[in-house]
Amino acid sequence: MARYRAAFEQYDVPAIVTLFTDDAIWEMPPFTSWFRGARDIGRLISTHCPAERPGDQYLVPLTANGHPAFAVYMRDPKDDIHRAFQIQVLTLTATAIVHAVAFFDLTLFQTFNLPDLLTGLPPNPYDGTPKPHVERLPKH
Repeated sequence: MARYRAAFEQYDVPAIVTLFTDDAIWEMPPFTSWFRGARDIGRLISTHCPAERPGDQYLVPLTANGHPAFAVYMRDPKDDIHRAFQIQVLTLTATAIVHAVAFFDLTLFQTFNLPDLLTGLPPNPYDGTPKPHVERLPKH
């Protein structure tokens, strides 16, 4: 999953596309539309994702219901702070991703004891500056 994380953080849509099967499905609850096929998933990401360049997204690896997942933080161009954006849960085969669900319910960050924003990241985490440690929120 390191390749997936790197592709998103570097906003490398062609690399993202290679990680999905030709008939993969991408869903985004609560939206009712879904996308099938690696090329359509790539088109969705390149046309509807608010990221514009490397460093706009930062992914924190998770496990959700036994599946690999990521908390995605999106850089706010107004203040260069990465804010909670979505939780992505992946279903894998031995070689590729067959299903991705991107949840826009920001309360899920609390469920995973994650902060709403990441501080300490440089405006572009790919400038060679070490990445920060993500502190988990205390359970209530």
